[in-house]
Amino acid sequence: MSRLDTLVGTVTGRPKTVIAVLVVLIALVGTGAANIEKSPEMELFSEDPPEVTAQEYVQSEFTPHEGNTTELVVMVRNESGSVLDRASLLESLRYQQTLRQNETVNATLLDSGAMFGIENLVATGAIQSERGDTTGPLTRDALPPLSAQVTQLESMTDAEVQAAVTDLLDPTSESALTEAALSLLPQDYEPGSPDADGRITIVTYRTDGLVVSVPELSEAVREGQVAADELAEDTSRDEYRLSGYGLLLVEEQASISDSLRLVGPLALLFVVGTLALAYRDLIDVVLGLVGILLVLVWTFGVMGWLGINFNLMMIAVPILLIGLSIDYSIHVVMRYRENRAGNGVTEQRGASVAEAMHETLVGLGPALALVTVTAMLGFLSTRVSGVPTLTDFGVATAAGIVGALVVFGSLVPACKVVLEEWLVTRGHERRHRAVGTTGTMGAGLRRLARVSYRRPVAILAIVLLVSSLGAAGATQLDTSFSTDDYIAEDAPDWTQELPESLAPGDYELRETRDILYSSFQSPGQRVHIVSETAVTPATLERLAAAEQDAATRPVTVDGPTGEPAVTGPVGAMQTLAASNERFQSTLAASDTDDDGVPDRHLETVLDSFYEASPDRADQLLDRSEGGYEGAQVTVVVDGAEDPSVVAEQMRAVGDLTERNGSAVTVTGDAITNELVQRQLATTTVEGLAVTLVTVFAVLVVTFRYGRSLGSLGALTLAPVLFGLTWILGAMYVVDLPFSFATALIGSIAIGLGVDYAIHMSERFGHELDSDGDVERALEESVVGTGGALLGSAATTAGGFGVLAFAILPVIQQFGLLIALTLVAAFLASVLALPSLLVLWSRWAGYR
Repeated sequence: MSRLDTLVGTVTGRPKTVIAVLVVLIALVGTGAANIEKSPEMELFSEDPPEVTAQEYVQSEFTPHEGNTTELVVMVRNESGSVLDRASLLESLRYQQTLRQNETVNATLLDSGAMFGIENLVATGAIQSERGDTTGPLTRDALPPLSAQVTQLESMTDAEVQAAVTDLLDPTSESALTEAALSLLPQDYEPGSPDADGRITIVTYRTDGLVVSVPELSEAVREGQVAADELAEDTSRDEYRLSGYGLLLVEEQASISDSLRLVGPLALLFVVGTLALAYRDLIDVVLGLVGILLVLVWTFGVMGWLGINFNLMMIAVPILLIGLSIDYSIHVVMRYRENRAGNGVTEQRGASVAEAMHETLVGLGPALALVTVTAMLGFLSTRVSGVPTLTDFGVATAAGIVGALVVFGSLVPACKVVLEEWLVTRGHERRHRAVGTTGTMGAGLRRLARVSYRRPVAILAIVLLVSSLGAAGATQLDTSFSTDDYIAEDAPDWTQELPESLAPGDYELRETRDILYSSFQSPGQRVHIVSETAVTPATLERLAAAEQDAATRPVTVDGPTGEPAVTGPVGAMQTLAASNERFQSTLAASDTDDDGVPDRHLETVLDSFYEASPDRADQLLDRSEGGYEGAQVTVVVDGAEDPSVVAEQMRAVGDLTERNGSAVTVTGDAITNELVQRQLATTTVEGLAVTLVTVFAVLVVTFRYGRSLGSLGALTLAPVLFGLTWILGAMYVVDLPFSFATALIGSIAIGLGVDYAIHMSERFGHELDSDGDVERALEESVVGTGGALLGSAATTAGGFGVLAFAILPVIQQFGLLIALTLVAAFLASVLALPSLLVLWSRWAGYR
């Protein structure tokens, strides 16, 4: 305590020096904010697991194009007319021409074969028919120039185009063109029909490197996809909706800015309003706001120096720190008012400005320091998750908590001493009452203290019953991860009434992806069963078995022909043999046991496959100068199905192949999402365990060292656990699973909830030390500290509740859940903890 007295004496005795030193320190730290970059990147793995490596291998080797590419899906829809008639197909071809003519788009498109849709196949087929060429192009590079395709359709009548479409989509045809065309139509398309209400076109961009996630996309490609989306607005007949990594990147970046622009002013208004209501004093409100600003400067500075970029999860950091800063501010100001004006419970005579602040910091300092340490531990427990984004979030928040202690434990008190003494010298003697110590609120808190003192067992019985139900629900919680949670929703209508500077933009990509995944065979719905070893007859036999098994899985979707959308090297070669006599002869000669799988002269068969169908072969085989070094089976799965279900069924297919002797890796977006789910579940359990153990140890040691009451420290954790079970039970009731946003709820609930409990226990112990009167100590704690806790909980929970107005589902969930967590922590601290303190004091021998 002598060291604390010395430190506090410096703050209250030499406040101007303290202000100067801390302002310079915060300014120096804050310069690091210039290093922060806004990034959409959400790093999910510290090291890429085999599934991610395999996905990169698929992107690198199983493509019909040379070099690295990424795809933009153009979905064309018209519910009142067919998108297969002449006018619709011509409009699409002309749209493709505008893409080629646009410098921004064309700069990153493939030189040839960049656009592949039914419109291209119909026009090309008509051109070949006129030339008498019936072999059909088997590569995208063989498509005629766009100008020739447009000219061809312009020269045809509606009936001629309809006949060409009908011929192309003939379900009895074994043509590779027909198979390709059907894959571009809706899943409910009736094969052979000349009518359809939707179709997709694939636009392929060149990239500098592999692209298996959004952040890996170059700026040039992003701008090319944005330009393509803008050009699509000029189409008039049909509705064009585009989906690609570039558009996702742009919407994510825009959603960060829009969310901050929308939520920031709302949070500021709420904070100013609640501070004004709690303080009812302009000086205290201004000091609180300045302190909050300095905490944010400190935090962003530390983030910059540590190289932590601002991504989607970081939106919650400033809101979180605003709430914590208000908590620190309210406790300091209210305790100062108690000491300055006289305690609302005992009506003691108030102290001078410096004396009141000295008593405040000496009495409150240990609690603030302990709150800082325990809250930091809660957020730093994210380091055990192995998820870089969560780790960065925890580190940034922990740094901000340190800043809050520095600002509101030293700088703001020093400023208040200077200002209050200056006012006193000019005849303004200010002695405000602390919130909650008088009036209706004070009376209510006193009654609560008396009930807790007289009926502690009854209160705890009710608390334990509710907590037991919550814990039972917690055991049934699921874990979920969906990329849709990170795609902005279209803002509610009321936001359009806001000034233009605040109103968010339009967000359509989420709805587009929902339609695309539910109706078409989008590239993002594919699962890959990959063999990265030299292709042998045994390899093909096992992959053929995987094809057959995958076709029977419920998550596998059917293509327009009604057949499961499963493609592997054996099935593709068998399909090709049905329409190509030359290849059929080659395949039959290599199949000695007549099972459809070549078992000799394998390289000759695969070379012939490449020659006859290079596009399809490139998608299924990894060919190099040394031979065939890998193969894959692709499965189109239900994009709306839970990733865990998809992963379970597809891994079962992979396990079957591996049991037969061929090591494979199952990969794809659904598999990666399932890996994140598992990691989130692990993060939740491990983070909670680490936080509980470390916070428990800190509380016991601190209370044992500070007050020789280690058991009081252990008791302080109990209401936090009660509040945690209430929140987890509520999540179960509303069917809210653990997600990227909620995986930290356990650690955060402890890190923040223990704040309230520490203040209550520390105040109780402090009051108990004065005369050992349990009832008086409890009343002063519940009334004095409880009032401050109420103000803190209201402002902090309200600050987080403002996140419900964000346009990102993940941020909405996070904000609302943390707000409820703070409410639960407050209720546990003023309902459950006082009763526990009464029973503990009786056990410890106090009167």
